[in-house]
Amino acid sequence: MHKRAPRRWLPAGLIALRERNFVLYVVGQFTSQLGSWIELTAVSWIVYEMTNSPFLLGLVGLFRATPTILLALFGGAIADRLPRRLLLMCTESTMLVLSLTLGILSVK
Repeated sequence: MHKRAPRRWLPAGLIALRERNFVLYVVGQFTSQLGSWIELTAVSWIVYEMTNSPFLLGLVGLFRATPTILLALFGGAIADRLPRRLLLMCTESTMLVLSLTLGILSVK
């Protein structure tokens, strides 16, 4: 069996980046979070442009955060019982479909 040479260019704190699956996870999470931030910015911009109301803009943030706050414990219990890969694939795919739907509906 052939052993590959260790990569010495990584600092000790980044040693996890030697694992291919971890790198794929980090890149996927970065991409997902970037998309979520862009979506939040776009939705906020559209709401403010349509209403000129700081109050309604604040409600968008409240309505976006409320499900996370209310369902966090329930979601954590589910996450502990399901395979993580399957759970990530389902949640990320659902977020993609919802974001695409929102994007298509917001095109003038």
